[in-house]
Amino acid sequence: MSPSPDTRKIQIQHGGIALHGLHDALSSFSKSNADAILATSLLLMTQANDWRTWSSLETGIRTVTVAMAGWKHESIFADLVNLSPYKPSEDPRALPSMQERHGILSNVLASLQRLQPVLAANSPEAYWIEQLLGYISYLLNTPPAQTAAEQFEQLYSLRKWVLFVPSLLLDKPMVDGPSTLVVAHLYATALALEPLFPSLGSSFCAAISLPPLERIIQITAPMQTDGQFGQHALEISSLMHFPQQAASTYRARLAWTQQHLEQIQLQHTPQQSPYTPVFNLDGVNTPFMSFGNLSPGFVPSSIDHVREENRMSSGS
Repeated sequence: MSPSPDTRKIQIQHGGIALHGLHDALSSFSKSNADAILATSLLLMTQANDWRTWSSLETGIRTVTVAMAGWKHESIFADLVNLSPYKPSEDPRALPSMQERHGILSNVLASLQRLQPVLAANSPEAYWIEQLLGYISYLLNTPPAQTAAEQFEQLYSLRKWVLFVPSLLLDKPMVDGPSTLVVAHLYATALALEPLFPSLGSSFCAAISLPPLERIIQITAPMQTDGQFGQHALEISSLMHFPQQAASTYRARLAWTQQHLEQIQLQHTPQQSPYTPVFNLDGVNTPFMSFGNLSPGFVPSSIDHVREENRMSSGS
């Protein structure tokens, strides 16, 4: 898609129409329109680039999936809802220490740097690793974001890449090793950075990264022990160490979180009825009515003008 102003105006127009349609569907929620509500919410969620819009959509999806409990197995889209059971608002976590933050970012940076030399110069794969390296360097030199809105702004670029870069690299007749390795490192980066943004929770970026990363690990695991790959088997094993470690560590955090939630017997239940609107749809005050709040996620952008985008968006 083109990043032109005309294209963005079309996106905003149709985003507003979709939100109003969502409002109408929620007011007459039923088994017959539940999948349409989920599909619309998920699509709008991929385009939301401000905290207020994204958190509103997340709350709505959680509410609808709870209401669908009796027939969720019949849904076409329920399996696409990758929301963590942990909600930061119900059991807030503190930011990690500066030492822990530096250790996490330094480990990610070193892992990306190890992959960089095996990629062909000026290739799309090399370009995206450079983008990730620039992003991690930016975080290393930026104070930790404190509020949920600030954390959203810092992590937004990575979420956008997680959503759209894999299709850019893997949409070809023969998927090659470099593309797969870069995508694996992108997903692994999202998992590794999750503790640095506790106000967002894993639903924002990590939860959508784990399933495809585990699939890549499953596919590449036999290659690491297959004798026919020779020296390449050792190289694959070495380069996949970071993605495998990130997935394992994240899985362990998920298990701990689940046990923690069970121990404190979290009783929170969404108070909003799925039969009433759960989104802010007050005309021009709706986030999607603001020019600049639809994601330019379909086009590549460097971290330099990602920051400029954020400044422009916040000033609009």
